[in-house]
Amino acid sequence: EPVVELFSRYGYNEGVVIEEPFTQDRDGDNVRVDITRPFRIRTFIPQAAFDTSSLDTIRNGIWHLGQLRGTGELTVETRNEEDWANAWKAHYKPVRVGTRVVVRPPWQEYEPEGEDVVVLLDPGMAFGTGTHPTTQIALRLLESLDIHGRTVFDVGTGSGIIAIAAAKLGASRVDGVDIDAVSVRQAQTNIDLNEARPTVTIWQSAMESSSHSA
Repeated sequence: EPVVELFSRYGYNEGVVIEEPFTQDRDGDNVRVDITRPFRIRTFIPQAAFDTSSLDTIRNGIWHLGQLRGTGELTVETRNEEDWANAWKAHYKPVRVGTRVVVRPPWQEYEPEGEDVVVLLDPGMAFGTGTHPTTQIALRLLESLDIHGRTVFDVGTGSGIIAIAAAKLGASRVDGVDIDAVSVRQAQTNIDLNEARPTVTIWQSAMESSSHSA
């Protein structure tokens, strides 16, 4: 807790991440924190707000805390913003969801088979890559329903993955809504990647009034 308090003074928006060591059974049950192993605490300082005097203060504070109870060495790493935005793409591969829907990132190749419905998807910073269980459940449910000629409403559309899949599975109209502006922009980009306009329309709204913006 003292290290967290120290880091929060200098970290962006007082943000601190605590990585707790844990143990669990081989089958995944009985997860518990292992207090005999060290905890790892991280914070992020934007380059514009970083200066060596702050780093010296943090290092000095950790030294003093170490006199009361053992602390590890301070490790400082420089991360480029583009690394956060692009590094994950190397690990994002085409994934089959259910029996027909295949989610494919634009930078990966995939040859459709049989009645495959391929959804091109660049999630960016929005939720929805096709790998999360809740997204997979929704896509499998769509596959099991006859939505030809039907209207679909996708609440919390995120990357637009479910809305686009609904259109490709036969829906005549799909409206998606999300409160987050970043998600709405990314969903609209994915609609264009899939040539899903005008079937799919995405709105930014908290659904608290009749006002909305496309």
